[in-house]
Amino acid sequence: MFGRSWLSFGFFVPMLAALLMVIAVACGSSATSTTAAVAPVATVAPAATDVPAAAATAVPSAAATAVPIPTAVPTATSAPVVVSAPAYVKPYGTLDFAEKELGVYQGWPGETGFPQWSYMTITSHEGLFSLDGTTTLWGRLAKDWSTSADGRVWTINLREGVPFHDGVGELTAEDVIWSHTEMAVEGSKGGTGPAMRRLWQNPDGYLVALDDHTIEVDTGQSQWDLPIFSLTPGGNGAFIVSKSQALELEAELGDKLEVNSQGLLAGTGPWEKVETRTGEWWKMKAFEDHWRKVPFFEELIIHELPEEATRVANFQVGKIDFFAAAPDGLGSLAEVEGTKFMSQQDASQSHLSLHGQYYWHADDMSKDPKNSNWAPEIPYVSSNPDPASEEWARAVKVRKALGMSINRDLLIEELLNGEGRPLSMWAWMGHDVQANAHWKWDYDVEQAKQLLAEAGYPDGFELEITAAIRGAPAEEEICEAIGDMWADIGVTAHVQNVPYTVLRQTTYDRSQTGIFCHAVGPGVEPNILWGSMWSPDVGWTTGLSHKYLTSNDGSTTNPNPAALEKIKTTFDPKERWEMSRDLGDWLWDNALDIGLYTVNVVYVLGPEVDPWTEHLQRGDARRISALEWAPHRQ
Repeated sequence: MFGRSWLSFGFFVPMLAALLMVIAVACGSSATSTTAAVAPVATVAPAATDVPAAAATAVPSAAATAVPIPTAVPTATSAPVVVSAPAYVKPYGTLDFAEKELGVYQGWPGETGFPQWSYMTITSHEGLFSLDGTTTLWGRLAKDWSTSADGRVWTINLREGVPFHDGVGELTAEDVIWSHTEMAVEGSKGGTGPAMRRLWQNPDGYLVALDDHTIEVDTGQSQWDLPIFSLTPGGNGAFIVSKSQALELEAELGDKLEVNSQGLLAGTGPWEKVETRTGEWWKMKAFEDHWRKVPFFEELIIHELPEEATRVANFQVGKIDFFAAAPDGLGSLAEVEGTKFMSQQDASQSHLSLHGQYYWHADDMSKDPKNSNWAPEIPYVSSNPDPASEEWARAVKVRKALGMSINRDLLIEELLNGEGRPLSMWAWMGHDVQANAHWKWDYDVEQAKQLLAEAGYPDGFELEITAAIRGAPAEEEICEAIGDMWADIGVTAHVQNVPYTVLRQTTYDRSQTGIFCHAVGPGVEPNILWGSMWSPDVGWTTGLSHKYLTSNDGSTTNPNPAALEKIKTTFDPKERWEMSRDLGDWLWDNALDIGLYTVNVVYVLGPEVDPWTEHLQRGDARRISALEWAPHRQ
């Protein structure tokens, strides 16, 4: 593949000058043909972080080898990094693994929900771009791409001869345009709708196919983040399906929702759907015509096993080959004969999302029904949207009390087996060097009690807290532990554990007014996740909308108009980070985001499979990735 780590600061220094002078070209290519001389599967060796069963306690910690996250688009000056795909080897055998929740296999862009979106993009469907384990951007279905001098027009060249499953045909520019356009529809089930409209459907720009394999996207203004919303694997990256197949099936069945519910749309991924049984398993087969890498295993079965004890029992008797293990159970799993471990660093970050803070039209909720569920009766929600008001100050004290009464070190030590680090705010995992040093939660129960008393709650209050089950380690246990910790300051927490497929609708329709323990994967920059969290027009939300974050009304009460929009349209990374820190200070001072911790994911591997650490990807590190690279045990 060709690419360059987005962390390479050599790109940032000449960026503005380069944009004014030439087209910045980013080559992102992986081998499109196979060569007999390439070593077969037997030569795939485990990476240095792979841990044999006898050394289970040596699984590396995040502090030792935390993986940084990219900070800008690549440039023409990048030196190619070539990783050859192995020669074709006839796949054989079955690879079984387990996850907490799969959801209904779907496939219509814009209508596919989460978590199924994530699992589809590690198996059957692909997007234009990917991030490898070193945060290098490379072209998946995009062969190469370039930007205009002003950073506004993107030209994307697609790989030629990429086949869809089921003999549907080959990938064209029209398929890419149609898929991204469907992602951009109002009410899109993923979190990418607003970003797709901003980038791919900008009213001041255009989107055209120059030929069968070339796309030109005018984003209306300089916008640096176009590749981020076309990344797979991931939970929100746009994936590509066949336009002609989609339209034919829609005409045949009469409705795109029916096409989606049956999961009929073919992808281009290394795995092809065979059969799915909701709530039980998805069965896939190796796609032997894949353009890049044919899997080593002939069959893949993903089992839905919500309980950790069930996953452990199935692993112990050999019914599943691997799963993401709860950190506190690694020692006992190491005793299973033939066990190895594979670790992905900084794979997930968790925070508390405080819902009900829909201040966007607090003066007149009828202006925007979508953001009308403002809940000022809740202690951590202000009854006045003005940050200078007494009501706002009282709610800030409540939020600070909730944040400082959580013993993050204890959670990491006891429930994550040390496989994590405290986190100040969501979206800043991997960006410690860019964060302001004073963003740190100090555990202080007495100070928390004092703040509650000053806010008018000397005897505490009741609240609802829910574990948003998204596949992160110990997420349910930690949410329950936080509820117990709040009892120390007089807060009675009613804890719920609910599948995310149930919870997500309450975030879309803004009916949710409780607190979520919520995990996501790594972010390219904080503002990418922020834009998905707080823009009032997004589908999914973390419960907050405020004019300080996203308004461009020029109001004197809003000294920072359109803050998120400014960051999105700033190509210079140094300026972007300064803006992000300034916005982060406002969020921190007002305790609008309560970070919890980052955590590594440790996969326990049975005797039939070897690690493939060097191929793990960063699009959504909460999920296992690169399953086509999972090798047979040698």
